[in-house]
Amino acid sequence: NQQSLAVLLTKVMFFSLLFMSLTAVVSALLNSYESFVPPAFSTVIWNVLTILVFLMFYKRYGIKSFAIGIVIGTIGQFLFILPFLRGRGFRYELDMDINNEGVKDVMLLSFPVILSLGSAQLNDVINKLFALSISGGETTILKYSLTMWFFPVGIFAVAISTIIFPRISRQAATNQIENLKDTFLTGAKLVNFLLIPSSLGIIFLANPIVKLLFERGEFTSDNTISTATVLSYLALSLVPYGIVLILNRTFFALK
Repeated sequence: NQQSLAVLLTKVMFFSLLFMSLTAVVSALLNSYESFVPPAFSTVIWNVLTILVFLMFYKRYGIKSFAIGIVIGTIGQFLFILPFLRGRGFRYELDMDINNEGVKDVMLLSFPVILSLGSAQLNDVINKLFALSISGGETTILKYSLTMWFFPVGIFAVAISTIIFPRISRQAATNQIENLKDTFLTGAKLVNFLLIPSSLGIIFLANPIVKLLFERGEFTSDNTISTATVLSYLALSLVPYGIVLILNRTFFALK
């Protein structure tokens, strides 16, 4: 049944967590050197491998091939990005000393981040449970709306906050507060410049965009109207969300 299948897929994909975490650490280190291309391109490797495995084994394993593809894609992503870090002179050494000052600092600073990200994930789960409690395809409507909403967030807000974070961190570490303020304002202005038009475009063009992308098969014109309405309201949060990302990066830099 579907529940057993969901449990099995979850177990399989849990194998990807280790390499996903390692890739995140390596990407963060490369970003600190303002090396943004390898981390960005590694997601292409992940997507390509995931899709290839899915296409190769779908007839034999069905939807389970997608979970296998995610695991293989995550491993391939890590193996792709690791040499770029080694090229910077980094070498891995197993160290289980949890009393290390650096480990203590990371654990202490990670707590509010974990709390924040955990609450965001909990919010997502609650939204989906609420949608599931209502009949009429609300889960699909919510999923498509959030997918379209995250498109400008990922392209603009996440990219800008990622790029300015190393510079803000250096300025905070060397107590260049005025330069840090200038960098923050530059990032905030870029977010406004890119997300205000995106927000307005989505609000006024939500219906034709959703219709073009999703209206086919079981996705009816009524679903298009509902999805466009939800998306229009979500678009109002684009600019505030982008500014919050910049603020979060700034506070992280200031510890």
